[in-house]
Amino acid sequence: MKFTEDKRNFVIIFSILFFLYLWDGFLSGNEAQTLANVYRFAHPDWLKNDWFLSLDTVYRIPFNLFLYIPAKVLNLSALAFFSRLLLLVLMSLSLTNFFKTVKLSAGSIALFTLITFRMKGMMAGEDMLWHVEAKVLSYILVISGITSLLKGKHRSMWLFFGGAVAFHPLVGGYSIIALVFSMIFYRKNENLSLIKKSPFFILTGWPGTGIILYNLVTSKGASGGTADLIYVARHPHHMVPPDFFRHVHKSFPPWLDYTILIGNLVFCAAILILAFLLLEKNTKERKLLNYTIGSIAILIAGMLLYFTGQYHLLKYYPFRFPDVIVPFTAYIIFLRGADKLVLLKKKS
Repeated sequence: MKFTEDKRNFVIIFSILFFLYLWDGFLSGNEAQTLANVYRFAHPDWLKNDWFLSLDTVYRIPFNLFLYIPAKVLNLSALAFFSRLLLLVLMSLSLTNFFKTVKLSAGSIALFTLITFRMKGMMAGEDMLWHVEAKVLSYILVISGITSLLKGKHRSMWLFFGGAVAFHPLVGGYSIIALVFSMIFYRKNENLSLIKKSPFFILTGWPGTGIILYNLVTSKGASGGTADLIYVARHPHHMVPPDFFRHVHKSFPPWLDYTILIGNLVFCAAILILAFLLLEKNTKERKLLNYTIGSIAILIAGMLLYFTGQYHLLKYYPFRFPDVIVPFTAYIIFLRGADKLVLLKKKS
């Protein structure tokens, strides 16, 4: 069997993700809740009187169905191992396909994978891959959707983004909001194509759209009540800007953690500003940058909510999607430029 460039890239990405994540936080945190719900969905009599598992969790149904068959035949520990391995494979495949579109050297792909997935976001502690949970599958679909966007395949882009909404309405919803904001940078014919192909979203996005409408109707939407404020207070490192700097990795002394965080912020901002000024309009890197600017608009909206005192609306996590998309793009553009410089040096 011929060892192609795509296979090489898959092996690089999967190997790094495997060693980073296979056992990290195994059956803890959100993963414990998610897999308990999946297992209960597949075995209705399991812990039948548990109050938490009896809560109305209609938004979990798509992910429960995704893992229904393995949950039927595996015990909880085996299900956790299988689910982690499955998500690692799917993320590796999605990234491999992405790197067929935005070319990087093998060394740059390894460095990108290590840094992007070792850091927990740019500031708000978000991660695209860690525990087994629905948002991981949603991010996998978002990356696939961005790949289709860069290729100009708008039909498949809408199908992927629709799937992202189905598995995690917030991640998927923000992926579409970022797209809408980014459309101001596209040519008229591309915008017309995006609009014309948008009905394909319904084919995969209807479960997520239905879940969003269901939750708005049954929970009174953005009520601004005490429950919403308590929810925000329980997750300040994801939702409240002054608390972002408390979210350190605890791998190093605090001063070093803060230096890394601030340095990463400055680095990402500098790369994106330079890219905006220097990149030609019709390149794939520029399309990726345009999409990222759309995600920055979501971040700005979140800041406005905070500084105008609309704290209850922060429960919708406006910072978390740009928290991973901005560094994702900054690292790609930087490493792409570095690869080009190496090639020029070799030729000269």
